[in-house]
Amino acid sequence: MVLWLKKHRTKLIFLLFSLFIALLFSLPYLMKDLLPIEHDTFFHLSRIEGLAKAIQNKDFLPAIYPDKNNGFGYTSPLFYADILLTPAALLYLAGLPLSATYKLVILVETMLASYTVMCLVFRITKRNSAAFIGAAAYTFANYHITDVYVRGALGEVQAMIFLPVLLEGIYILLYEQNDKEWKCACFGLTALALTHNLTFLLSVILCIIFFLIRLSYLNKTTIIAVFKAVILAFLFSAFFTLPMLEQLFSNDYYLDYYGSSSDLADGAMPLWKYFANTTIFGYSSSALSKDQQMLINPGYFLTFAPLIYFFLKEKKPFVTTCMVLGYIFLLLPCNLIPWDILFFLRILQFPWRFIQLAMLLLTIPASYAFIHIFHQKPVQIIAIALLITEGIWHDLPVTSRTFGMTSDMTWRDVTNGALTDPYYSATYMRVELAGGDYLPLSSPDYRTLSPVIMDENMEPTDIPFERQYNELQVTINEEDCSKEIVLPLTWYKGYTITDETGTEISCHQNAYGLVTFAPVSAGTYTCTYKSTPLRTISIALSAISFILFIITDLQQKHSAKNMQKF
Repeated sequence: MVLWLKKHRTKLIFLLFSLFIALLFSLPYLMKDLLPIEHDTFFHLSRIEGLAKAIQNKDFLPAIYPDKNNGFGYTSPLFYADILLTPAALLYLAGLPLSATYKLVILVETMLASYTVMCLVFRITKRNSAAFIGAAAYTFANYHITDVYVRGALGEVQAMIFLPVLLEGIYILLYEQNDKEWKCACFGLTALALTHNLTFLLSVILCIIFFLIRLSYLNKTTIIAVFKAVILAFLFSAFFTLPMLEQLFSNDYYLDYYGSSSDLADGAMPLWKYFANTTIFGYSSSALSKDQQMLINPGYFLTFAPLIYFFLKEKKPFVTTCMVLGYIFLLLPCNLIPWDILFFLRILQFPWRFIQLAMLLLTIPASYAFIHIFHQKPVQIIAIALLITEGIWHDLPVTSRTFGMTSDMTWRDVTNGALTDPYYSATYMRVELAGGDYLPLSSPDYRTLSPVIMDENMEPTDIPFERQYNELQVTINEEDCSKEIVLPLTWYKGYTITDETGTEISCHQNAYGLVTFAPVSAGTYTCTYKSTPLRTISIALSAISFILFIITDLQQKHSAKNMQKF
């Protein structure tokens, strides 16, 4: 035990410091029984609740949450991976209040993000003090604070854990040229694909840039290791990425509309926004007054401290590249860039998403340069304390928030309107679907529909039906066989309808994007959402790949251990 503690002493110190920082960062959540509701908080609470209900019904890798949107269903798990929320869903099932579950998720994920960035900085600098400074700067960056307390952007918050892992993998493969440790990059890419699609897309761009920069320095074995990491990352995440692409190409969604019509120029950053330093519970639109525009810069330290790097006599290629790319990504969202003509980047929705990459990249030169210029421990300790203090100061406005969810409030209370109109400013249940990105463009005004069987004219009928989780059974009599039947289900590829003999009946979406079929005879018909053949194959592909990887890895470790004996 003593030997183990000595061997892992540095990692344990990093974990303890990360926990300390996470507790300080989460103070607004810990100080009172209230979870403030911000931009997307409702949506992520709904994801946890939906996943918990799926697990309760023995659906451990759900494709659809059938109860969402007043029972019309929503396939957010196919577009927004929920697998990393499994521990939260289990805690919720065990009796932890939903609001407390969400707070715990933020606490743990903040701790993990702090830890992974400490490991990254330490790998490059070999200095604990640099790792402490990097963690404080990264964790309390203004962009991160806004992600948590203003936007409620849980996906990006999760991605902050794995961006440092990926960057460390890039450093190991492309700069250390250590082809034995390719698993770090593989794990980073895989995890990012399962947290936040847009951050994953940005991280792929980042990987390509680094690879092209270092291509002429790489040998054959390193290039093979890079491709091994990428291919395995694809295989491990195929269970999510391939079905997602299948759904995207199967229909037109609100997401397509947002992607083709986003006004990037409206979200571009004027110069003053780079120097703003007060947490504001607003939005990013430049059309709003300054006191209504949220804080989306990385903060003063990460903006200016990397400049100290210029004064160092000895420079490292990786750190230099991080600084250059960091400032490029920092300046890209500026409104001086002609965003109105960069329509091919509309998928990002907002130019300021580049700040997330800048925040991490600039952490490297900032922490590296600071500890090389300021050698004295007292100065370094003061710097860490000041970074944390300023971060807590930015958190303080959260404590004055009053619109939120308490621990005695259930999700049913929310969907029944205990906090706000569940459909506020939308034609669908906004508290569960947020922007409704994954609704078909042809979707109806759900506020006007009751979850009952309808005829082809969208008029309610008295046709009896029963529902049990992901299964809807409808009983058709002779007089209803001459017309199409519309089910109270939003259509997604994967819905199947069978008759009493188990024979599959053709179904399609009507003009309003609802599941529709024509019964061939009287009887009971069962509608179920099942995995498409591609999804089934993809799940098997990922599972087999992971099992083979584990077996091969264990064999290699066993062989290496036997070699050491000789």
